[in-house]
Order: sequence, then C-alpha cells, then structure tokens
Amino acid sequence: MVLEMMHKLDNRMQSIESGITQISTMSADIQTLISQNSSQAEEILDLKCRMRDNLVFWGIPKNYNIDTEPNPTTDIHEQALRTFLTQHLETNTDINANGTIKINDIHFHRVHMIGGPSRNSQPRPMVAKFERYSDRELIRNAGIKLNMKHSGYYINEQFPPEIDERRRQLL
Repeated sequence: MVLEMMHKLDNRMQSIESGITQISTMSADIQTLISQNSSQAEEILDLKCRMRDNLVFWGIPKNYNIDTEPNPTTDIHEQALRTFLTQHLETNTDINANGTIKINDIHFHRVHMIGGPSRNSQPRPMVAKFERYSDRELIRNAGIKLNMKHSGYYINEQFPPEIDERRRQLL
C-alpha cells in the first residue's frame, strides 16, 4: 500500500514537472508574441504616418465663395479649397511677396471633408492630398504666415490619432 502511494505520488510529481515545463515554454512563447505584437503595432503606426502628403484645413466651408458654375473636372471640395488658397495665400502680398504660390499649378490627388456634420454648424475639416510634397510644404509654410488665430482658418499636417495623442502629451 505504501509502495502504491509512492508510485502515485511519483506519477503526480512527473505530471507536475511536465506541466511546469509546458508553462515555462508557454511563457517564453507569450513573451515572443508580445514582442512581435509591439513591433507590428509600431510598423502599423509607421504606415499610418505615411500621410505625409496630406494637409488638414480647418474653418473652410465646402461651398466657400464658389460664385461660378461648378467645374465638372473637380469636385466642390477642391473648388472651395482652391478658392480659399487663392484668396488667402496667392493674392496676399504679405504671404506671397515673391509670387511663388500659384494655386493653379498645384495638383491634388484628392480633397475631401472628414467627420460627420457638426451640431454647431461649424465647417468640417477638409483634407487635401497633394501630388507633390514640395507643393504641400509651400502651402503649409504659407499657412503659418496666415496668422490663423485672427483669421479663423487653420492649416495642419495630418497625423494618425496615436501620433496626435503623443504630441499632445509632449506639450
């Protein structure tokens, strides 16, 4: 009887040792998965940051001063943005003193509004994807000179929400 109990205890000890080995292996596997997950999350964030050709324009109504017939080759958002850029950047001699900003020479991949309709009737932000990074930088730098606090218009780079949050924490 004692021999039988010792045999059962020995089997249980082997089972426990086997379980500990499996747990140890699983723990190492979990650590590897956590590391891979973190690495992939950073890669995804890097891919999201490829919005480098985009600018976000705040405060521009989608039908901003469109007096003419709609142009069938461009949508209403692009027309509104071009009108805004022409009136506030291209023709402003304080901003465009050397005449380098020529809105008709700038090409967009796409211009669209983001977000849903506003409850307080404020215009939704407008995103523009520029074909050339140099055009984007030209407009971004001119937007800094626009004295946005007094004009009510803002021009910002577009970042993914995670980056925006990190930037807010740094301020």
